[in-house]
This record gives sequence, C-alpha cells and structure tokens, in this order.
Amino acid sequence: MTTTLIHGVRLFDGDGVTPRADVVIRDHLIDRVTASDGEPEGTWDVLVDGAGHTLLPGLIDAHAHAHPGSLAQALRFGITTELDMFSVPRHFAPLRAQAAERDDVADVRTAGVGANAEGGHPAQFMREVFGEYPAVRGPQDAEAFVAGDPTTDITDTRSIAAIWRRGVRQVAS
Repeated sequence: MTTTLIHGVRLFDGDGVTPRADVVIRDHLIDRVTASDGEPEGTWDVLVDGAGHTLLPGLIDAHAHAHPGSLAQALRFGITTELDMFSVPRHFAPLRAQAAERDDVADVRTAGVGANAEGGHPAQFMREVFGEYPAVRGPQDAEAFVAGDPTTDITDTRSIAAIWRRGVRQVAS
C-alpha cells in the first residue's frame, strides 16, 4: 500500500476553495482531505509540497471525438474522462482498451455510432476516413439498426430508435 500526502496545496473541489489543504492518497484513491494547519504529521511513502500550487478534480470533456493520440493529449490538459460522440466501433475499441490498460491516458466513454440520414452528417465529410455510416431512412429501419449495433455498452442508439418510433423527424435544429 502506497500513501502519498500532498501538503499545503490550494484546493478547488468543485464547490469552493480551501487555501491550504492536505490531501492523503492511499493506493491511487483519495483517502481524506483536511485543512492544512502547519507541518505534516505522520509517515508517508511520498510527500509532495503543494505550496504555490492548485489541485482540482479531473475534468470531463462532455463532447469529444476520440481518435488515436487524443486520450494522452486530453490527460495532459487535466481531462481525466472524455465522452466521445458518434464513435465508429472498430475505431473506438482500441481506444477503450488503451484507457483500460494504461494510466497515462484519459478514460473514455462513448455515445456510440448513431444512425443518420443517407449522406447526412458526418458521412458527407468522414466517409473516406471511416467508411460507410449506418443510415436510417425512416421508422421501419430503426429497430434493425438497434438490433444490429455491435457495441454492448451504448444506450444512446436506443434513444434514437425511440425518437424514430414516435415519428419525430428532426431532433434538433
């Protein structure tokens, strides 16, 4: 078990700022956070002097288009999780594996590949890079699209199908 103390750091926790805080990390998890009021007490495997630095929670990029190299770049900028929009499964699987196996890249989740109108966005721009995108021509195609989705941890495609079943043709303008 490794114990790290970040001592005397300015801490932003998402709600407010603590001018001087001590943050104890045990085995890669935050164990406790206390106001820092002097010299650190106890024994630590690693002691980090946080004076003059600010610590904040990992950031989430809620609309990203993940691609090779993007997860390492995201982490360099403090983003610990990317939420990928409209991923192509064969391109996303290696990124997901990378995030699961390495600690020098951001984590990643995906909304999956959505169906689009034939020739619609993003197919008109990205067909040469990713190949054909699934196309839904109307409600009759929605069930087959959802049933044929090769990814198992994606739910947004089911909401797209539900919108088509209700007969809504335009989701956003």
